[in-house]
Amino acid sequence: MDAIKSLELLEFELWRRWRSKISDQASNELTNNELDYLYALNGLIEDVSLSSLACQMNVSNASASSMVSKLESKGYLAKIKNHADGRGVRLVATEKANALRELEINIYQQVDSEFRHAFSDTEYEQFNSLLSKAVDILLKK
Repeated sequence: MDAIKSLELLEFELWRRWRSKISDQASNELTNNELDYLYALNGLIEDVSLSSLACQMNVSNASASSMVSKLESKGYLAKIKNHADGRGVRLVATEKANALRELEINIYQQVDSEFRHAFSDTEYEQFNSLLSKAVDILLKK
């Protein structure tokens, strides 16, 4: 199997596992688009600005603001006034959002455990090294 197909299948499997886990907790309450925003926020969640969320989602500030209002009304985000900039607000995860984040972390831990058991110690070290290098390459864009 080539790298492109492997990446595609890996992404799909992680997404499938995440959706399966959160479906018990949030599927009746959140739309796919709202889940996408929460998923994007997982990487940004500590004191996020609206503009950084919009940038992460590649949408306008107005679009992000509308989604933030929906997530706030459902109890997943809170808006906190930014004291450094009286006009701005920071987005803070609530316990509900943090619970979804914990589910995601559990999925990654489970997958890591599956890899650890399937690989030899040397293969696992090589895998981690190459995976770290791949992440560094992608984040330097």
